[in-house]
Amino acid sequence: MNNSEQQFLKELDVKLWSAADRLRNNLDAANYKHVVLGIIFLKYVSDAFEERQQELRQLFTQDDSDDNIYFMPREDYDSDEEYNEAVNTELELHEYYQEKNIFWVPEHARWKFIRKSCVLPIGTTLWTETVNENGEDKLNEVKLRSISWLIDNALDEVERSNKRLKGIVNRISSHNVDNDKLIGLINNFSDTSFTNPEFDGNKLNLHSKDILGHVYEYFLGQFALAEGKQGGQYYTPKNIVDLIVELLQPFKGRVFDPAMGSGGFFVSSEKFIESHAKDKHYDPSEQKKHISVYGQESNPTTWKLAAMNMAIRGIDFNFGKKNADSFTDDQHPDLRADFVMANPPFNIKEWWSKSLENDVRWKFGVPPQSNANFAWIQHMLYHLSPTGKAAIVLANMSLASSDSSESKIRKELIENDLVDCIINLPDKLFTSTPIGACIWILNKNKKNRKEILFIDASKQADAISRTSNKLKDGAIGKISSAYRIWLDDRESFSPENDFSNSTSTAEVLKNGASLFPSAYLNFTNSGAQSVSLADEFTKIKNDISAIDSHMKKISSMINKVNQLYNDPKIEKKTYRLSEILKKSTEKLGEREEPEVLTCTETTGLIFQRDRFASRVATENTAKYKIVKEGYIVYNPYLLWAGSIDQCWIVEVGITSPAYEVFEIKPGFDKTLIGICLKSELMLNKYDGISVGTVKRRRRAPAEKFLDLEITLPVLNLTKEDTQSFQEGLRFINNFTRATKELIGDSMLNLFQKANKEGSLNE
Repeated sequence: MNNSEQQFLKELDVKLWSAADRLRNNLDAANYKHVVLGIIFLKYVSDAFEERQQELRQLFTQDDSDDNIYFMPREDYDSDEEYNEAVNTELELHEYYQEKNIFWVPEHARWKFIRKSCVLPIGTTLWTETVNENGEDKLNEVKLRSISWLIDNALDEVERSNKRLKGIVNRISSHNVDNDKLIGLINNFSDTSFTNPEFDGNKLNLHSKDILGHVYEYFLGQFALAEGKQGGQYYTPKNIVDLIVELLQPFKGRVFDPAMGSGGFFVSSEKFIESHAKDKHYDPSEQKKHISVYGQESNPTTWKLAAMNMAIRGIDFNFGKKNADSFTDDQHPDLRADFVMANPPFNIKEWWSKSLENDVRWKFGVPPQSNANFAWIQHMLYHLSPTGKAAIVLANMSLASSDSSESKIRKELIENDLVDCIINLPDKLFTSTPIGACIWILNKNKKNRKEILFIDASKQADAISRTSNKLKDGAIGKISSAYRIWLDDRESFSPENDFSNSTSTAEVLKNGASLFPSAYLNFTNSGAQSVSLADEFTKIKNDISAIDSHMKKISSMINKVNQLYNDPKIEKKTYRLSEILKKSTEKLGEREEPEVLTCTETTGLIFQRDRFASRVATENTAKYKIVKEGYIVYNPYLLWAGSIDQCWIVEVGITSPAYEVFEIKPGFDKTLIGICLKSELMLNKYDGISVGTVKRRRRAPAEKFLDLEITLPVLNLTKEDTQSFQEGLRFINNFTRATKELIGDSMLNLFQKANKEGSLNE
């Protein structure tokens, strides 16, 4: 694909998505996607049909060359009317479309008819049809009921006319999208020319079906981003899919994905074949006939998304008889695939069934019932041919988990020389989870016996936003090239510091069968002097000494506060919190985004990026609440557990709209209020206002919180005291954060040094 074609598709993506997203308003992305993708599918089958019809008309009437078996000579007919009627009749024969793998589209499902009909008043008669009632033929008027009915009727007719589409097309009426929005979507896709496209005045070599296939894939990705975690259930980021396809290079054979989602690996395999056609000197349409696609998916709507995706691409597929669980209802029990590519859900807990106890797939050990990672690995190995290869995306914990059954299976896989390569991926690549991920390449016919290639690609990423990354330009080539050279020309392979190394299976087994790449790579410390292991220990001891000194300062500060509060001579006064606190609902809006804060029950307010390993941040922060220095913030679902804090870590930040934020009213000492609200006495009161049947999800409403009473000492603190306490609290927050970074960096250096010089015990 040349630059003009790429730019055309990029601008088209933005244009169509922006228009579709505007029409969405407050509709749930999970439901809206079925509506939009259904309309794209209808537009695709109609455009592909129309392109073939135009091609046939030209073959019937204009091309009289000797090798054109379709040509209909005008002289064979008595009149132009008879000739045109014969041509039109011929154009309606299904066989002409089926021979080119084009779906037959009945008249009332064609895009021209839908576009013309959607603007008519509801109740307009669209066509008449003959129906049989009690043995008598009667004419029946078919009227426009709604726009969703118009689209669903078209989908019904397309499905009835094409057996391959039976049961795979989602209907849209159940999603209750109003007529105006649907008309807007129809116009959105009608206003764009998918046939004979041009860019900067130049005609492009892109067919309508190719463009709509691209749009379908782009929209899948955008909806996955909009849905966040749920979107990750059906969509694997395109750069991960492309990387795996480049690693395995499926030119010929059976390709299997037992957790296929929307079928991205199959689409990428087809594109891979097309992109290599020129340098490999083959016809891509012929080469694709050498690939067979097999998949399985448990979610019924996702199963349909995948089938529609294949239909749009013209890819023949076998997805089993139905959507089904890969472990308990294997739809391809006899399949032995040449390539397995998969991104199964990470760390599934609820997967086990008693029927799996003596399953033949558990050749290397029964996986733990609490985690499906090694069930997926063994399921895929079972479905590999004797010379087959698999590339599987899994959570990083699969590389060195402490579970005894997982450790046993991992050890068996290494001893049986099935692990070819392990690739550590950058973080924040997935919409569904921030959990660190890796790629396992398994090979039943290894070239490099008793060796494993380790690649650390953790730095091969560029930020898309605060919450997501993508692989760098060139990263796919760098990673796949390292693997291909190691695989095909071991003599030429050279390890690269900080990135790749080949290690014997014996060394890996000696290291407890841990497969973390960092344990086997050579690391550089750019521009720094070489530091011995002993020096690293000395540095850590000095850091701990510095921490001890700071802790004494903090302890002295806390003792001063306690002495003031416990003095019996000090007057005390009781208030309702509503007298002290004012609820704040100020939103960020369109302002520049400051630090995002999250409130935990153990450490209070922290930067969300510090907790990102266990939580995904939100893309759109316009509705996030402003938090200023001294404000009180609590998580209503975890207030009972102590998830309340005062902001001293930033002057201005933002936090989740679900949190409650309060400003302290004038006349009250901010430091005193913050400390008292976190006291044991108040924590007990918070437990009493938290309501709900599930303990971890009991909610403490702001109204009940503000109605609580609090007794405060009348300290008459000097301005200097107040300033000292506030500086102390800022110091504690900053010191805690700095300490984490200090010790973290030191321990990381120590770990890397230990792996180069020997074990920690040594």
